[in-house]
Amino acid sequence: MDRRFWKKMVGEQFNQKYHLIKFIDSGSFGGVFLANEVIADRVIRQVALKIFLVENSQLDRQIDELRLATRLKHLHLLDCYSSEIGFDNEEDDEEDTYLGLAMEPATESLSQYLARQGTLP
Repeated sequence: MDRRFWKKMVGEQFNQKYHLIKFIDSGSFGGVFLANEVIADRVIRQVALKIFLVENSQLDRQIDELRLATRLKHLHLLDCYSSEIGFDNEEDDEEDTYLGLAMEPATESLSQYLARQGTLP
């Protein structure tokens, strides 16, 4: 899927919990958005939400990988808050499965950090 596909999702909801407010970027596996996490019509926090389409044959393995990512804690890693499973069947009769990873938004890109610091710690 290309950037145009992911950009069209701005303004949509993922899993009736995340309101996608800004497209950040995309890669070969999915798109990343700045999103509001909303519970009972209240914004709880802003998150970076990575969303990607999953083939059903790989679903269990990829869910396990996302759950593992939420348990990783390190000074040099962004905190991952939760893994999510979402579905979309609006376009056609087949239901697509999307996975999401809600994480702490980065304050700068790696290239910005390197320009400022020169090297990694």
